[in-house]
Amino acid sequence: MENILKEAEERAKHQFSIVDRQKKIEELIHRTCVKEGVNPIELKGGSRRGHIPAIRMEIAGRLVEEHGVLMAEVARSVGVSTSAISKALKRRKSA
Repeated sequence: MENILKEAEERAKHQFSIVDRQKKIEELIHRTCVKEGVNPIELKGGSRRGHIPAIRMEIAGRLVEEHGVLMAEVARSVGVSTSAISKALKRRKSA
């Protein structure tokens, strides 16, 4: 029973309210785009130009793996399908 409670507490640490989660997503997208010199509109618009897909998948990986954001929510935020996020994360793990 204690193990179950500890697991639940650990998961709760990574969960945010809807508003906090959306702020976290936007903040990470903005910081990464500024750092990489990419227009956030291009990133969110699904552009496949240059190194934008790699940046998008870096953002997606961090949001899903580090912050516990759902793949569907990440997909909506970065302009690709949930399937694209899922496939990219599988490739990232196998690399």
